Amino acid sequence: MYARELAKKHPELVRQVITLATPFADQANSTHAGWLFTLLNGGVSPMDEALLRQLGIDPVVPCTSVYSPSDGIVGWSGCVGTESEYHQNVEVDNVSHWGMVHHPEVLRVVARLLGEPRHRSFRSLLDACVTKLF
Repeated sequence: MYARELAKKHPELVRQVITLATPFADQANSTHAGWLFTLLNGGVSPMDEALLRQLGIDPVVPCTSVYSPSDGIVGWSGCVGTESEYHQNVEVDNVSHWGMVHHPEVLRVVARLLGEPRHRSFRSLLDACVTKLF
């Protein structure tokens, strides 16, 4: 989530964001760990509506969300964003939440993404065109 938020504030410094089982599009308390966070916060959800809306906005850099329906900790639907010019979702089967960082299929997805050439966002392309005009 930190990477996504930093990419929103400084897209010129970010090549791409790859999230693994990250519930940026989730509703408060819909993960298996949500009840614990609420309990530790005195019975109040630490996620208010404004924060949830902010987290759901995609950065203007290429973003890939890797998720698994068999996660077991995070609800997979909270890890899926709207497909767009900047965002894609990649489902991996039979991967636990803790397995995301070492499962061979997930590592192949991350390696493929890191090996792709740098993408220029629509914004940077537009900026380059405007600079040439003036």
